[in-house]
Amino acid sequence: MNRIRFAASSVRPTHMFGLGKKRSGEDGEEHRYYLLPGMGRSNRRRHKMIFMWSLIAGVGGSALIGLVLWLVNR
Repeated sequence: MNRIRFAASSVRPTHMFGLGKKRSGEDGEEHRYYLLPGMGRSNRRRHKMIFMWSLIAGVGGSALIGLVLWLVNR
């Protein structure tokens, strides 16, 4: 029987939330040709910063709403 064999090097473990350590030559990520402007490293860094501040604002806002509800129901 002919069986399909998959190379072990083609399967890479994914890291949860993108927290894995990136190697310098991994898939040529830093040397990728981008079709549209604003898709480079600086844009990814900006989106990461916006995501971090949105999480902080969400936690702070929900804490503020929880405090108001607690004070009203006291």
